[in-house]
Amino acid sequence: MMLSTLVTDVAATVAATGAGARVEHGPPSKPDGLAFVRLLAPRGNRFVLFSQPTAQQAAVEQAQLAHRAVMDTAEAAHRTALQQTEAAHRTALEIAHAQIKADHDKWVDEAQRTSFLAFQSALGRTRLSAYCRSCKSAVV
Repeated sequence: MMLSTLVTDVAATVAATGAGARVEHGPPSKPDGLAFVRLLAPRGNRFVLFSQPTAQQAAVEQAQLAHRAVMDTAEAAHRTALQQTEAAHRTALEIAHAQIKADHDKWVDEAQRTSFLAFQSALGRTRLSAYCRSCKSAVV
């Protein structure tokens, strides 16, 4: 079992401890503001000093968490807007493609109709210019 003691400032307490205690581990500081150190006393006893986050550290952490939440929300909104924009572009492209196909089909139909009428007209002129061989007159 190791004795653990809560102090206000771990680094300052270790610096003030001049009784020959040696630092075995620490003083690391965690992202949540908790700091601790493990000391070895001259008689071989081990003990731990730790401190809780200060009010300023807690405020900074809360601000960082709030900032992260805002950034996550903004990123989600951006992704949603991007997806909606892409969907709108796809829809616009599909509409444009359908219109182009309809125009193409209309033009092809018109060209075929015009070609057919020209063919009929040419055929009609050919018939008018045909002659009956037996009576030597024009066939209508």
